[in-house]
Amino acid sequence: MNTDALLVFAKVPVPGHVKTRLTALLSEEEAARLYAAFLQDALTQYQSLGVDVRLYLGPSSEKLDPALADLATSVHNQHGDGLGARMQHAFLESFMAGYERLVIIGTDHPTLPSVFITQAFDALVDPLSVSLGPSEDGGYYLLGMNDLFPELFRAMTYSHPDVFRQTLDRAMASQAGITVLPEWYDVDTPETLLRLVRDLEPQGQARQTRDVVASLVVDYPSLQTAINVAALVPQHKHETLQAHALVAMGYPAVEPVLSALLEWMQDINWPVAQVLHPFLAGIGAPLAPYLRPILESDDGMWKYWILSYILAPSPELKRIFSTALHQLATAPTPQEKADELDLVAIEILNGSEGP
Repeated sequence: MNTDALLVFAKVPVPGHVKTRLTALLSEEEAARLYAAFLQDALTQYQSLGVDVRLYLGPSSEKLDPALADLATSVHNQHGDGLGARMQHAFLESFMAGYERLVIIGTDHPTLPSVFITQAFDALVDPLSVSLGPSEDGGYYLLGMNDLFPELFRAMTYSHPDVFRQTLDRAMASQAGITVLPEWYDVDTPETLLRLVRDLEPQGQARQTRDVVASLVVDYPSLQTAINVAALVPQHKHETLQAHALVAMGYPAVEPVLSALLEWMQDINWPVAQVLHPFLAGIGAPLAPYLRPILESDDGMWKYWILSYILAPSPELKRIFSTALHQLATAPTPQEKADELDLVAIEILNGSEGP
């Protein structure tokens, strides 16, 4: 049996009952969809840490999506009057189930480094140990212990800026050896959502959150200005949500990732390419420096798609590359002729605006 477990406190993602402070910016349905992404990403992250994941759900008349439940080792109901009593019950129940090192955690921090959680367990080797991860809002994002310390919960109040300090004071007054982890932040407000958008990495954790944020970027200009544009570059040919978000942001916002977007023009049949090519063609002259290395390369298929779908519809780009087009049309190399690039160039010079 695994003797380490994460006690994950969460809610069923029901509109109007989760992430309600985000509804100053988002609709209730959008906030719930974002929270569902947080939950899935958190469970996926926790599942990878080599510990059991005991999911504790708050009261709800709705059932949790079975696909989310399957990401946990076990699913339980929270019991108790107030958050402190519910956390104490989860610890007690889990210790009685045979676990020796327990860390309670939420799902409101999609970019939380996994190493912080690992450090929380590592701090629980010696008897009577407590680990505590402070949040920037004055609460804490995790609490670990290898023995029950009920004084950390008794008559404790929550949702105020002194929760971490009061919990730390109580732990210091006990027999516990205490480890304080690095500070992190929860995503509960429009301001912290904007911070999350800036912090999302293209290939980092929080894949579902990244997808939902990409869909929201289309409708919320404030998110467009905050986002790390590299986080929206598609990583898979079917990630059209990200592509639509980038199109919504427009040029010059996407200028830092133009080279990466042109990579998706290597096959016009990819769904991502279908979204991107009209947008890229519409950029016109500023795109020329990014196209030149492609047109000078030996990749005939990539050049074929660039000529047909980017240059052909753009009068500016046709003018800039007129010499290259004439060269292709009148004196193609054997390989360029085999790739039919001379035929495409002739069509463009004759006024074709593409397929």
